[in-house]
Amino acid sequence: MQSLYDGAAKSWQSGISKLGFDAAYRDLVRFACPEGPRATSVLDAGCGTAALSQAFYEVTGSDAELDLLDLSSDMLTQAHSVFPTARCLQGTVGDTPLGRRYDVILCAHVIEHCDDPIQALRWIFEHLNPNGRLILSVSRPHWCTALVRWRWGHQSYKPTEILDLLNETGFHAPAHEFYRTGPPYRLSCGYCATRL
Repeated sequence: MQSLYDGAAKSWQSGISKLGFDAAYRDLVRFACPEGPRATSVLDAGCGTAALSQAFYEVTGSDAELDLLDLSSDMLTQAHSVFPTARCLQGTVGDTPLGRRYDVILCAHVIEHCDDPIQALRWIFEHLNPNGRLILSVSRPHWCTALVRWRWGHQSYKPTEILDLLNETGFHAPAHEFYRTGPPYRLSCGYCATRL
């Protein structure tokens, strides 16, 4: 998996931008953070090229410190070029010790790759401060995602399944929003939830 994402890192951001995920992520952040910036610490868990982080900082105007976590060192290099003051951590969601908690955890298209999504969501939950917010994007079933799953080897989840997993993990008031147009609408769904 790591080598697959290392090989895709240089063209990743342009690819997801062409598909419309930049705009979709901005819409997700507006949905998840209607009150504006309140975070002082943010983790982008499975950051890729940090597209969801870019959306978060653009929409909220936050000046929160940022940590970037990804399995791929090449993805981290791309993300760090966008956020040069961020702390970069190479590892996986679900088992990388971070030694701290965050006000916001961003997690775009990572849960689908986890063998145990409950373990991954518990790890996220444990790394959130009280009243911390999770902003999540997950692939949903569609014939297009069958091709994506074949190439990248991951699952897809119905919104009701993710909401059930968030509830089972202990998150408060999980909610979802379908992306509005284009491939993001067909391929994914956005979520937010809070740790009380």
